[in-house]
Amino acid sequence: MDLELFRTITLAMRSVQGKQDTAPVYYYELCNCHDADWSHPPSGISGHALLAAAEDGCLTCSIVKGALTTALGEPVNEEYNIVYKLKSGYGIKIRYMLKNEWSTQRKFQVFLAEGEPTLPPPLHLDHVKEIHESPLSERSLQRIQELLDDCNLNHSKCSVTELPALPTRVIAVGDVKNPPRLLCTQGERAEYLALSHCWGTEQNFTTTTATLDKWTRGIAWEDLPKTFQDAIILARVLNFSYLWIDSLCILQDDRKDWEREGMKMGVIYENASLTVSASLSSADKDGFLIPRTQYQSHAFTIKHPSVQNGTVVLQVRTPIKKHLRRDIGRIRDTWRANLSMPAAAPEPLDYRAWCYQEKIVSRRLLSFCASEIEWDCQSGTNCECGGRRRLFDIDGPDARNGSPRQVYQTLQHIDSGVPSANMRGGNSRDLSTSLVELLNPSPETKSSATESVTPPEDARETNSWLLWRTRLVPSYSQLHLTREMDRLPALSAVARGLESLAGGQGYLAGMWLSDLANSLSWQAGSFSTNGPRPGRLSCQYRAPSWSWASIEGPVDACFDYEDDYHPICDILSADYSLAGEDPFSNVESASARIRGHLVPATLRTTQAPPRPGRDWEVDYYCEVNGTACKLYMYPDTPIGQTDSSLHRSSLKPGESQGKLDGNVQLLAILMARPRTMTGFKDRTAAPTLDFGADRWITFLVLTPSGTGSNCFCRIGIVPHGSSVRLSGEGDQWHKRWPMEDITLV
Repeated sequence: MDLELFRTITLAMRSVQGKQDTAPVYYYELCNCHDADWSHPPSGISGHALLAAAEDGCLTCSIVKGALTTALGEPVNEEYNIVYKLKSGYGIKIRYMLKNEWSTQRKFQVFLAEGEPTLPPPLHLDHVKEIHESPLSERSLQRIQELLDDCNLNHSKCSVTELPALPTRVIAVGDVKNPPRLLCTQGERAEYLALSHCWGTEQNFTTTTATLDKWTRGIAWEDLPKTFQDAIILARVLNFSYLWIDSLCILQDDRKDWEREGMKMGVIYENASLTVSASLSSADKDGFLIPRTQYQSHAFTIKHPSVQNGTVVLQVRTPIKKHLRRDIGRIRDTWRANLSMPAAAPEPLDYRAWCYQEKIVSRRLLSFCASEIEWDCQSGTNCECGGRRRLFDIDGPDARNGSPRQVYQTLQHIDSGVPSANMRGGNSRDLSTSLVELLNPSPETKSSATESVTPPEDARETNSWLLWRTRLVPSYSQLHLTREMDRLPALSAVARGLESLAGGQGYLAGMWLSDLANSLSWQAGSFSTNGPRPGRLSCQYRAPSWSWASIEGPVDACFDYEDDYHPICDILSADYSLAGEDPFSNVESASARIRGHLVPATLRTTQAPPRPGRDWEVDYYCEVNGTACKLYMYPDTPIGQTDSSLHRSSLKPGESQGKLDGNVQLLAILMARPRTMTGFKDRTAAPTLDFGADRWITFLVLTPSGTGSNCFCRIGIVPHGSSVRLSGEGDQWHKRWPMEDITLV
């Protein structure tokens, strides 16, 4: 195959995959020492071949030999297999291993040392940023300042027109001579830092009504936990006078103060000039300005007549495993992974639910991770080594799929000047394209939308609701809370930030009232090869049974953004009583009046076949009365039975509960097109809402609440029931069971 044709095909494939950079240049293109290899991936060369080529004076092979010798601390093994390629903005990437023995694999990154002259073509090596051992070294702090200055000067989306008002209380960080103290503000405006941190199990250092006056006079340095000390040190070296820390700036024993300040939390993090995330720390006592040694680079020198001055200094290091946030989207046709963690090993802070909204709503985020410092702002991402650099205006969001932060920030920028983008009818890559289009419409889109630049309100709302229930809620629900009752408060800042985009009918217990018919289709457990895992019953009431917030554990949406579905029930009204002042927090009671098709059925259980990684013992089925139709059900929690009454139980999924046999009602809420493993069979052939065609029906599984006639509680969901099987040979199912009004509590 012609080399130029091969590279053209490679570039086209990378474009389809959403990879914006240039194609890598493999070893056989970098010199004439080795035969071309069109296999994918290339099979590589032997250590013997590399050493021979280096001995013959090849610059490229000499560099690879020098890098391996330096990194390994020993000579290159002639038996080993070596594959290397040149990547733009990265340097040379080397894979070194015994052939077909993956346990021996090691990878290395080679780049020019700072200040070294460029190499002759085709070795266009870059000066990649180094990761210095101390995050407080002059070079590390210079890198942080560069990121902050670049954002301030060049990122219009991240800038503010005026200084923000300081929060009710802030830490005046002081200096070496003046200790930090708690400052009660009076409407002053100034820049400040905010800290996102994991408290840990010992929450000893907080502000209470008893310590408030003491802290305003000064806080002894030795009394501060290490994480707070590190945050103050960083604020000082970055020339910030004020710092906001939730545990010190909110009175922890004053419920009214906590609720009042908690309602402002989204604004506090959004207005902060920079949010510092202590990602690597599992407790305040640990600190986050900790030496990083895993990815230290090592210098080596190559002498060669073709380079300037005859010598060149290069660096080699173990490459950082992953930079970009893990996809939120399908990992294959039937199951989705909704993770907010980095693709590398998650940091301790990545597991904490409270920190989820802090990271999402912050204008700028500086994360101190175990391997390096990461940067996120509304205009892009970056990191200490530079490998995570991405400008959304140019490159688009993470091409493999936007992170929860990118999804939220994109929705924040949907305004009257940006056309709406269609979030449905595609795959993970289509969502990324839609995110780009929402932020930066192409000239073609702009010209075609000139007659109606303002996106239709219903389209804007639909996109917001869709991403809320299929992206933000599922990723949030997998995270950990110390207090169960914080499940809704810890997401309130995100909900409040999307309020203007989500219609005017309000928000109730984690769900938008304008989208309630669709939002009812949540199911307990994140997707996996074993199907969703039942959740756990909450110890205290905080949300109605039809809200995902009524249970503990992960939840997910039955349908994704690429699915075609339509509500087939009507939400008549919703009544609720708040548990406090915050409309985005817990409720004391709530009910919804719904008109829909109610199908009587019998819930039964069968012994589940053993499956690896599965810890629950039964499968749940709903047998529709008067038919041979058996529908698989996903329970919200393990189901209990008292006499003939079924209910959610506090049993753990793995605990034995015996066989169940009780009456339930199935409320039809959604209709969707049936699809194969590779897609919908009739996506464009007929409308989704067609009662005469074969369609999937989604049912809520209900049991009487005992609080009135036609009043029910939700105990589970049937995500996909065939309308043809449900109808059998008699009347169509929707005619056999006409619509009626019920109340859900």
